[in-house]
Amino acid sequence: FFMSEVHAGQILGLTVFHDAAIPPDDFVANCNISFDELLQSSKESGKYESDVWIDLEPGGKIHVVIELIPEESAAPKQPKVFKERQGFNRRRGAMR
Repeated sequence: FFMSEVHAGQILGLTVFHDAAIPPDDFVANCNISFDELLQSSKESGKYESDVWIDLEPGGKIHVVIELIPEESAAPKQPKVFKERQGFNRRRGAMR
């Protein structure tokens, strides 16, 4: 289990290692999945969770469950617009 914050990401890359005591190489495989595929999978399930099998290179598959949590401030904020209220356009308390 791990968490990571991603901004403007396109591809998630994972490298798989094993912890066997036999040297010299602990590397098993690489895998890549695009965030578009994760979003499509989460839309199909109706949740922010993607439950997918990813093909490994050079061979094999890995089962991952990825939860995408949208940023609450992801919606574009509308810029503040100055609005002149009635009553401020008069000369309040001005002397002639």
